[in-house]
Amino acid sequence: MATPLTDAVAAVHDILTPLTPDERRKVVRAALTLLDDDISPAALAPGADRLTGGDDDLPAAASAWAKKYGVDVERLHKLFHFDHGRVTCIELPRAGRTKREDVLNTYLLQGVASLLSGNDGGFSDDDARKLCEHFGCYDSSNHAKALGDFGSNLAGSKSSGWKLTAPGLATAATLVKS
Repeated sequence: MATPLTDAVAAVHDILTPLTPDERRKVVRAALTLLDDDISPAALAPGADRLTGGDDDLPAAASAWAKKYGVDVERLHKLFHFDHGRVTCIELPRAGRTKREDVLNTYLLQGVASLLSGNDGGFSDDDARKLCEHFGCYDSSNHAKALGDFGSNLAGSKSSGWKLTAPGLATAATLVKS
């Protein structure tokens, strides 16, 4: 015996079947928005906490960050490698000014990689140092001094790890867009 719920599911299924997965997500989000339903990641089913940025899915916080600061998804793909939810920085924009500036920029990009991976912008100092080594800006004798240049962009420490702050999110967006 059919119920209103099963009838609704069958009708929605018939409507969504000819659409692409991206179009289906857009239709469902639009319908929920029009119904004034909560479409926050916590309210959606597991695995549905990613918002679409063109053809690419970004975690909700990363999507909001990109939208707020006008960061283009295509630009993100030039700087980061996306691999099943794991994001790695592959290019350092504006490299070559000073090692200290490159260290700051590398730490900011490590925070963005964390955000793009679905985390909160937090990362370990070890991961950021490895990225500095990769980009050639790690200098064991001066690295600790460079960490003093973070200002209000990052909160944390070498032992507890780092996290992008609100000013850091803005600075990182500017860096990514450069």
